[in-house]
Amino acid sequence: MKLFLRLSIGFIICVLASCVKNEPFLQAYTVPPTYNFENKDSSATARLIMMHGIKNYLNKGANSQLDSAMIDSLWNNNGREFTNELISGFVYSAEQLNKMTSVDLVSATVKADSIIAFADSVVLNSPFYNNAASSGTPGTSPISQPVSTKKLFSKDGVVFDEVWFHAMLGAMAMDNALAQLTATGTTASQAWNLAFDYTGLPKNMIHLLIMRQRPCVLTGR
Repeated sequence: MKLFLRLSIGFIICVLASCVKNEPFLQAYTVPPTYNFENKDSSATARLIMMHGIKNYLNKGANSQLDSAMIDSLWNNNGREFTNELISGFVYSAEQLNKMTSVDLVSATVKADSIIAFADSVVLNSPFYNNAASSGTPGTSPISQPVSTKKLFSKDGVVFDEVWFHAMLGAMAMDNALAQLTATGTTASQAWNLAFDYTGLPKNMIHLLIMRQRPCVLTGR
C-alpha cells in the first residue's frame, strides 16, 4: 500500500508540475510476478459490480418510482434481480452475479443497516420525481433538463443516492481493502490481490504507474 501511494503521488506530481528529465533518482525495478492481480473469480470484483448495479438502480429515482423490495433483493443478492441494463459493460454479467448466492453486499459492509437506510431514503423520495425540488419539498432538479442530468432531492436538499454510493466506497470497498492488508505468510499475496480488487482500479494500474513514473526536477515555473 505504501508503495502504491508513493507511486501515485509521484505520478501525479510529474503530470501536474512542469518538469524535465534528469538522471534517475531510483534504480529501475519491476513488479514481483506474484502480484499479477489475475484473480479469476473475485468476490471483491463481484461486490463492486453489485454496488454499481444498485447505484444505477437508485439513479432511476430521478425519473421513476423505485421499489424497496428490489433494493432489498439487490442488497442481499437473493432474488436474481441483477440485469444487464444495471451492470452493462462489467466483467461479470447479470447472470453470473445472480448465481453467486454466497456473495452479497450486506455481509461485507460495515454498519450495513445505516448504509442501506440511505438507499431506502431514495426509494421514499422517488414518488416525488415529477415535482420540482424546493426547500422543504422533495423532488428533482433541474426539472426541465434531460433525464441524465436530473437529481432527486429530499425535502432537506440531500441527494441520497450519492450519499449511499460514497458511503459504500468507504464502508464496503475500502474497509475490505484495508482489512486484507493485515494478512501475513503464504496468504499475503492472495490477500493483496483481493485488496486491490476492492479498490476497483484497472488490473494494470500498478504496472502503468511504474512504467510512467519518471524522475524529474521542477523547472521553477
